[in-house]
Amino acid sequence: MFFKFNGILYMNPFVSRCGRYKLYKKNSSLTGGSILLTMAGKVLFQKEMQRPTYVDVACNGTVIVGGILGSETESIVSVFDQDGTKLFEKYLTANVCSCAISDNSKVIYFETLKSKTDHSCQFFIYDTRAGKEIARYDSPFCAFGVKLYIDTDKQQLVFNFKEDTKTIDFFGKLIL
Repeated sequence: MFFKFNGILYMNPFVSRCGRYKLYKKNSSLTGGSILLTMAGKVLFQKEMQRPTYVDVACNGTVIVGGILGSETESIVSVFDQDGTKLFEKYLTANVCSCAISDNSKVIYFETLKSKTDHSCQFFIYDTRAGKEIARYDSPFCAFGVKLYIDTDKQQLVFNFKEDTKTIDFFGKLIL
């Protein structure tokens, strides 16, 4: 599936779990990139960004984007509402390798890869409305490329690996 807007061809959208919104990304290490949010075929917003690499979209159209900056060890995580207004931004001194947003957009999660900084191999959980960190801890496992569901009621992260599911609470305790 693709979507063409302003001369840019976007492919393979990320669809909100409720199916209402589609978030497209275009990423190029040479020219940068952009994201495009649509609902029922209508463009809600487009943003130029430097290398948007990991994205997710909530059921209310709020999006999270993890992108690599100019250096291979710097990245940024941004959250935008369905109109493209920036709600949250965090600069990191390690590459983001995964991110997710809860269906109600109250909580975001992102993970970093190994670096020589204090952001190395960390899980981050933030309250998007307050802009405050809920928790941050050493990665208990690598969730690179894994589908993730954030359960805000139970305060849990549910990671769906190909052959296994792992659930941890917001503070890093494994739920059996």
